[in-house]
Formats: sequence, C-alpha cells, structure tokens
Amino acid sequence: DLPIDRINKPWRPLPSGRLAVKSAWSIATVLAILALITAIFLSWVHAAIALFCLVSLWIYAIYGKRMKICGHIIVGINSAAVFVFGALPHITVKLHLL
Repeated sequence: DLPIDRINKPWRPLPSGRLAVKSAWSIATVLAILALITAIFLSWVHAAIALFCLVSLWIYAIYGKRMKICGHIIVGINSAAVFVFGALPHITVKLHLL
C-alpha cells in the first residue's frame, strides 16, 4: 500500500521517507518476536493465539487486501482475538474453579 499512501497519506513516516522500508520491516520483526516471547511466558494458549494472529495478519498483508471478503474475515477474527487473549486468564481461572 506504499504507493497508495504516497498519494493519500504522504505525511506518514514511510511515504514521506522519514522511515525506510527496511527499517520498518526490522522494527515489525523485532516487535513480533517480542510479542511471541511475551505470549509464551503467559501460557501455551496465549502463544498459539499470538502466533495465529501474526501469521494471519502476514497472510492478510500479502493476499487479503485483494480478496475483499477474506480480508474482512481475517481482520474481524484478529479484532475478536484481542478480547479472547485478554479474557483468557479469567476464563482459565473460572474453569479451574468448577
């Protein structure tokens, strides 16, 4: 979407040239790895959700934007996963109490 952003949103870091594409990929990679490591320390379920979200968003970035329905489904699932990820400790505690 960089060519589109150069027209529609030229003030953003990538289109304006303030941030190089290679640097953006490096930052994204480091943050993804840190997210997975953090999720692993929480639980294996958190790690699975985080890995699923990272992979599905990567697929969305490459293919999903061109496939309208699939793209919307991927974004919707990832949006819902935030709530599942956050509620998981409470769900687990209640299940153990039963």
